[in-house]
Amino acid sequence: MTVTDSELAGQICAVWREVLGADSVGLSDNFFDLGGTSVDMIKIHTRLRPLLSKDVPLLDMFFVYPTIAALVDYLQPKPRAAAPSASAGDGARRERSGRAPRRRSGAE
Repeated sequence: MTVTDSELAGQICAVWREVLGADSVGLSDNFFDLGGTSVDMIKIHTRLRPLLSKDVPLLDMFFVYPTIAALVDYLQPKPRAAAPSASAGDGARRERSGRAPRRRSGAE
């Protein structure tokens, strides 16, 4: 599913439109370019928190993710890459340090 088809993006757009009093809000519109203020930030953050899958701090929501597209991209689950095998990780660690990892002595 693309960001433009996302139900979440539509919900966020609706909240932004209502709070900002804008006729239309696009996915790539910057909150501040639309005239958003600190009071608007608080209103939008309060309304969106129950809808979001992750807790997004107030300042991050508008300064780190100032567009709806950026916020939705952050919130969408990303496919996880396969974890490297333990032996490959140990070898890389050994190469960086120039020696084998130290082993703990005692009961485990």
